[in-house]
Amino acid sequence: MNYAHAFECSECPESNGKNGCPMWWEFLAKDAGASQPELKKMCGYQALPTFLTEVISASNRPAAAIESMRNETVDIIRNHSLAMAIHLDKGFGKVTALEGKE
Repeated sequence: MNYAHAFECSECPESNGKNGCPMWWEFLAKDAGASQPELKKMCGYQALPTFLTEVISASNRPAAAIESMRNETVDIIRNHSLAMAIHLDKGFGKVTALEGKE
């Protein structure tokens, strides 16, 4: 996808559509003391701590839910890896620049 306003942080488009930025994330997270998760919309750079907290809290969930969250996390990282100019080889962290240099 060709993002028209990718990484224009000073004037964030607050969207991950074609006129937005690939680092704009929308995900479910539960605030402290809240009973239900709510949809969070924020820059991926700011959202990463919250998102990782949700992944860690998955350890209290049934195995099927953990596997589902793990798969979703891997998909999100792979989808955004191109936007950050890296390629994750099978999820094991081999980093390759887009120009082909390692």
